[in-house]
Amino acid sequence: MQILPIGIPLGQVSIENQTHTHEIEIKYDHLKTNYIQMKYLFLGTLVLFASCNYDDEVAINCAPTLISDIHYFNFRSDTFEFVEIKSATSECIKISLSYSGGCDEVSAILADSGDILESDPPQRNLRLIFTDNDDCEALKKQDFYFNIENLKIEGECRVLLNFQGTEKTVLYKY
Repeated sequence: MQILPIGIPLGQVSIENQTHTHEIEIKYDHLKTNYIQMKYLFLGTLVLFASCNYDDEVAINCAPTLISDIHYFNFRSDTFEFVEIKSATSECIKISLSYSGGCDEVSAILADSGDILESDPPQRNLRLIFTDNDDCEALKKQDFYFNIENLKIEGECRVLLNFQGTEKTVLYKY
């Protein structure tokens, strides 16, 4: 008796119960066709998922960056720590931070001081104003996205973005 790779025997099979014996013939051609179809379906699905590129830019809702010395110098911010700052798309920056809280909604504003530091490359100073209106103490991590297109400097093709409260910088090339 031959056995298919999926564990089904081919040929004559006897099934007995207390009163009857039944002979069942399993046709190889039908099972072989189903097995081959399933194999190709599985391989096709595998190829489909393997060919996906998950690094493609996806649509991200980026909040505007404010160029405002009033926001930069005068607005209060709750305590947080920068985890990561990096470009998310050609127009947006992703800021990951950790904070204590998590019971209520949080918000963040990215403010530019309005000053342009003359150097090569020129530099801009930014401050993240983070608001967490709760007394919870769970350690949370959250990503915020900001559009930085308005930080471009005319006649330049790049600007170094400095962030208050961290040594992390981002070279924005455009």
